[in-house]
Amino acid sequence: MGDCNYDPANNPTPLLFAWDVGKADSNKTVNQAPYNLVFVNGCNSADTSPDTGNLADGFAITNTSIDQAFVGWTTEIVLNQKYDDWSHQFLSDMGAGDTVSAAMKDGSAKVQPDAVVDGDGKAVPGFIGDRSTTLHTNVYQHTGWYWTNQ
Repeated sequence: MGDCNYDPANNPTPLLFAWDVGKADSNKTVNQAPYNLVFVNGCNSADTSPDTGNLADGFAITNTSIDQAFVGWTTEIVLNQKYDDWSHQFLSDMGAGDTVSAAMKDGSAKVQPDAVVDGDGKAVPGFIGDRSTTLHTNVYQHTGWYWTNQ
């Protein structure tokens, strides 16, 4: 993941690699369930280009995953109210039981965050995994912006 500070021309090394996450993920115990939903709310977090890699791989989430989803941004994003509003709408919809696909669509229909670098100036949310994924509310309780273990 390159995040907002990633500059391939002057610093070709991304800040976080999928294998960094994968190493930490390998420390999970057998009693810990696989990731159901991962939302990395940072610039280029869902970028799958060859120079940055695919951060979802570190969480063992692929396009063939079932009941698992990874959501992030494919562009650099402007940290402003639109960004906050989209993120809040997405998380609220997920907490209300919507699928990832519906929550992403609803967030983008209500507000479109600005991108730092993009052809039309709009931030583009990215997705990897199962579009019908819902949050496992029997494991996590949604309270505003946060989820906590029950």
